[in-house]
Amino acid sequence: MDSQQKYELGLATVSNRGVLFNGLVYTCSNMIKQKWFEHATKGEWKVIILHDPQNPTDILLFEIQAIEIATTVQAPLVDDQTLQYQSAIRALKEQLSRAKGGIET
Repeated sequence: MDSQQKYELGLATVSNRGVLFNGLVYTCSNMIKQKWFEHATKGEWKVIILHDPQNPTDILLFEIQAIEIATTVQAPLVDDQTLQYQSAIRALKEQLSRAKGGIET
């Protein structure tokens, strides 16, 4: 890594496909664990990032207590079949929750 690397601020969009920035899609394990992309099916939001214009492989996202590194992935992450699968899983979770008396799963 070059010690003279210059990072710039940017604004990325969190969508159900991943974190979108400059035509690329990014993700990281923490975003998946926190279900960012599942939450984004209800509405997208913006996040401030740092990025290296010379190397678009990774972006840095700021969390309250940490900085997350998100790596590019091949787009599209989500196609119609994946969206149908996610919808079916949500419906099954809702049915299970109702069957258990409203306990969230």
